[in-house]
Amino acid sequence: MATTTATLVVYDSYKQFLQNGQVDVDTDTWIMGLSDSNYTPIQADHEDVTDITDELSGNGYARETLTTVSLTEPVAGTWQFDSDNAVFTASGGSIVARWYWIFDDSTTAPADVLFCYGLLDDTPLDVTTTDTNTLTVQVHANGYYRLSGG
Repeated sequence: MATTTATLVVYDSYKQFLQNGQVDVDTDTWIMGLSDSNYTPIQADHEDVTDITDELSGNGYARETLTTVSLTEPVAGTWQFDSDNAVFTASGGSIVARWYWIFDDSTTAPADVLFCYGLLDDTPLDVTTTDTNTLTVQVHANGYYRLSGG
């Protein structure tokens, strides 16, 4: 079993869509996917899931729907976006990934807005999950992000 806490970079377009009300953090469906080392995320330009390249396939890989998604106020005036960890299980061979990314599967204009991306290993190196083992992408204790201030 491999566990990674990974990095997190928010796509620029997500910030706009959140402010415009096109994204509803706690009621929308959020999905995590994995790409290999050939993917090059472009924070300023990538907008929706059609911009993702080099997504994994085979060996049990499937995009994971995030569970227990929440928007909470852990400290007065501070809002936290969080979910359970995503778990990918290799089956019939190894899953080899370098990048993870998350998108909002509920948005329609545009469809499937990208939220964030990150390296699974900050070195950066590929992360290999061998047959029958799991890769867990661990969410930070403070969630994906916290918004505060005025």
